[in-house]
Amino acid sequence: PCFNSSGFHQGMLHLPRDKGSWTINFNSSTQYSAISPVLSDLAAGATATIFIVIMAGVASSEELVPEDSYATFDAEVARWDGYLTKVLRGRPPTEQNFQMQYASVKAMQTLLHNWRGVPGSPNDGVLPSYQNYDSGMWSWDTYKQAVGMVDFAPELAKQQIRVLIAGRDMATGHIPDKIDRCGIGGGCSGKPPLLSWSVWEVYQKTKDLAFLKEMYPRIEQFHTYWYLSRDVQGVGLCS
Repeated sequence: PCFNSSGFHQGMLHLPRDKGSWTINFNSSTQYSAISPVLSDLAAGATATIFIVIMAGVASSEELVPEDSYATFDAEVARWDGYLTKVLRGRPPTEQNFQMQYASVKAMQTLLHNWRGVPGSPNDGVLPSYQNYDSGMWSWDTYKQAVGMVDFAPELAKQQIRVLIAGRDMATGHIPDKIDRCGIGGGCSGKPPLLSWSVWEVYQKTKDLAFLKEMYPRIEQFHTYWYLSRDVQGVGLCS
C-alpha cells in the first residue's frame, strides 16, 4: 500500500520487451521483471491497466535458516522474558494480584503485537487496534501508548512519537491526528497537550536528554501553530 505512485506518471514508466519478458524501469537503477508478456498484442497508442507483482527471491533455501537457530530462539525468549519481568516487576503471582497481573500481561501482548514498521522510516509505530483502527497510528492513542510502554519498551515508546511527528506539516508545525501505515499525515487536528505530556513522561522514565531536546522544538512549534491558526477570536482560546 505504500508503493510510490510517482513512478507511474506519464513518461516515467517504460516497458521495453526483452526475450518474452518485460523489464520495468522507474528512471532509476531499480528494475522489476513482470512475468508473462500480457501486453504483447497491445496496439500502438492504446492504454492498459498494469498490475505488478514484486517478488523477492533467495539464492538457496539455506539463506532462510539462521546460522544458529537455537541462539536466535533463545534471544527471542530472553527478549520476551525481559518484557514480562519489567511489566510484572518481579512480583510472583498471588491470589490477590493475579487478575491485575493477567491484565498487565495482556495489555503488553496487545501493544507489542500491534507493533508495525513504517516503510522508509527508521522508526516504528503501534496500531491502536486491529478492530476498525488498523489503517494507521493515531495521536491520541500513540501518546498514551508511549507512556504505557516506556517501562518495558522504552525505544519503541520514543519511536512511535517520532513517527507521528515525522508526518507534521513542515511549514506550520501542525501534527495531524493520524499517520497512515505509509507514514503520511492526515485526519483532523492533533492533541498538543497530550504530546508534551507524553514526551515528558517518556523523558522522566528514560532520562534521555537528547530525546527531550529533539522533541522540544517540535512541541513548541505545534503549540505556536494553535495560537496562530486556531485562536479564531483572538482571546487566547484555541479551538
